[in-house]
Amino acid sequence: MKLSKLFQHHPDQRGYTLLFAVLTAALVLAVAVFILGVSRKQYELSVAARNSTYSFYAADSGIDCAALAYTNGDIATSSGATVTCYNQILTSSFAAVSSGFPSFLSNAVYPVYKTQQVSGSYLNFALYSGCFDLTIYDGYDTSGVHWTVIDSRGYNFCATVGGLPNSPDTSNPATVERALRLGKQG
Repeated sequence: MKLSKLFQHHPDQRGYTLLFAVLTAALVLAVAVFILGVSRKQYELSVAARNSTYSFYAADSGIDCAALAYTNGDIATSSGATVTCYNQILTSSFAAVSSGFPSFLSNAVYPVYKTQQVSGSYLNFALYSGCFDLTIYDGYDTSGVHWTVIDSRGYNFCATVGGLPNSPDTSNPATVERALRLGKQG
């Protein structure tokens, strides 16, 4: 058999190489699009987890500041609250409230007092800044036991006032809020 007859093209085999190349390119493109989609979703999830963590850290910083003020005796319904956090002095006076307090406190027999919301900021590794809002409740439960309840809401993105972040940036859709509550009996 002659060598030229082996490599002779038959009419029913034309375009096979082109079809194989197109199918291979389509398969490679589909795999690339899938990998890109998974990578994008992983990136979005990691950003959301980071923002949530920063907000939690901010709320925790607020709780730490208020707990220190409580330990120092700076929180009292008669004199208001003076909380010093990260070289900021956060001052607020208490006022009696009849709603919006934690459910286990009762004003049916005993009054519940609440500070005005006080805001503060913290700096984390000098690369990131967050802020928190503190709300401090002081009152009694239904059995007459005294409670001080501190609510701290932390935010990852904050608006700045005087060069320091002190309130949540509500215009940023990536702003995340995390809250912590600390209750002290007695």
